[in-house]
Amino acid sequence: RVIPLFAVLLLAAAGTASLGAQENLPEPQGFVNDFASVIDAQTEQEISRIARTVQQASGAEIAVVSVESISPYPDIESYSIELAEKWGVGGAQKDNGIILLVAMEERQVRIEVGYGLEGAIPDGLAGEIRDESMLPYFRNGNYSKGFLKTTEAVAGLIAKEYDVDLGSVSLEE
Repeated sequence: RVIPLFAVLLLAAAGTASLGAQENLPEPQGFVNDFASVIDAQTEQEISRIARTVQQASGAEIAVVSVESISPYPDIESYSIELAEKWGVGGAQKDNGIILLVAMEERQVRIEVGYGLEGAIPDGLAGEIRDESMLPYFRNGNYSKGFLKTTEAVAGLIAKEYDVDLGSVSLEE
């Protein structure tokens, strides 16, 4: 009897800790959430336009996020999952959202894909996109271009998955 009670208390404490940490998460500001101020205004508008077009055509959501730090979270994966849950990226029912995230202080990046998009963007492909579209630009300090190229790459895959035409969205270099 002591062990089950201890397990219940431990789970309750973990849930409370998660809730407390979730309170430290920023509030969403739209498709682009540049809390670290690393994306220029023109690129922010272009990313927002692409994300809006994707959402209107498919219902899927793209959120671009830069933060100074993920503290008090232990890793960027935990942070991105909590962020997706708090913000409801992709909706609770469809879970067809994706978060493109950079944490400046920790120098970490993450592409968090909701279950509803895992068929279109499995983990391996998300890693390829990160390595080819995001990291080369981020290494040179060009966060605007890295986020734009990554947004274009995932937008193209979402369009293909939902068999929709994104019209004038540029998906080429």
